[in-house]
Amino acid sequence: MIEVERFILIGCLLQASPPKPKLSPEKVVVMEGTSVSLSCSAAASCPKLPPNLTWTPSLSDSLDQLQENEDQTKSVSSVLTFTVSHLHHGQKITCRVLYKLQQGDIQKTSNTSLTLRVLYMPQISDSGSCSRTAAEISCSCESRGNPSPSMEWHVSGLRVTNSTDRLISEEQLGNTGLRSSLTMRHSQGDTPTVLCLSTNTVGSSSLRLHVRCPQQQSGLQSPALFYVIIAALICLYVLTVGFAVHKIKRLSRRLKGGRDGDTYASLQLPNISPEYDVLQVKNKHQKDTVTTQEEDDDYQNTGDGN
Repeated sequence: MIEVERFILIGCLLQASPPKPKLSPEKVVVMEGTSVSLSCSAAASCPKLPPNLTWTPSLSDSLDQLQENEDQTKSVSSVLTFTVSHLHHGQKITCRVLYKLQQGDIQKTSNTSLTLRVLYMPQISDSGSCSRTAAEISCSCESRGNPSPSMEWHVSGLRVTNSTDRLISEEQLGNTGLRSSLTMRHSQGDTPTVLCLSTNTVGSSSLRLHVRCPQQQSGLQSPALFYVIIAALICLYVLTVGFAVHKIKRLSRRLKGGRDGDTYASLQLPNISPEYDVLQVKNKHQKDTVTTQEEDDDYQNTGDGN
């Protein structure tokens, strides 16, 4: 009996390629934040071994069941339920059916796909910014939405239009994106408030851009000046330290030279020249002669007085 059933299963699989699974709804156009349920079903032509259904990508857990149709045929169905976001826009959802034997030696697959279309309000990128020069302020803003959004600029609360002093340029980014740029002249010291507003049929969003003061902008635009100052301070420090080291070494050599001179003098004092000895003797003899002469004179004077 088992062999007969196996033969029947093989016969089922050796038929023409299995029909594609049915997806419902066939098209999905929903608002962001909506809960969506997709249903996929495939005929179970061999009830002894029903097919297996899988979803790609697997956005959530699915509910699978084997059911009997009105014509008394059987099918397998799978329901995938999830909440859509703007990240799902344009995403391809595929339901894949797999027929195989229990032993896995024969298998066949087929699949059906649909593409999600999600309607969502504009999403303004945080990369929007403003920069300034001595005479101009330039701002850029990027937005994505479905349907594709529009963009407008407000400066100090007033809507901006193209003029000789203010220029607006736009660039489409695919089917859902827009990049807008604003360039305007400004007075020295003027710091206006800038707002970009993006709108489509679903909604709108805005982003306020910060325009830096001239002092802040000049400091940010010349980072080289900062590095020049740092380099100058480092050079000054090196020169100061080098000069101090040089002075210390020079003073040390002087002190060392003075100590060496004293030592040399003390070592040379005992080595007195013989000529100095003769001179000393002569001086002593002369002193003795003078002393004797003085004594004789005193004695003579004493005799005359008597």
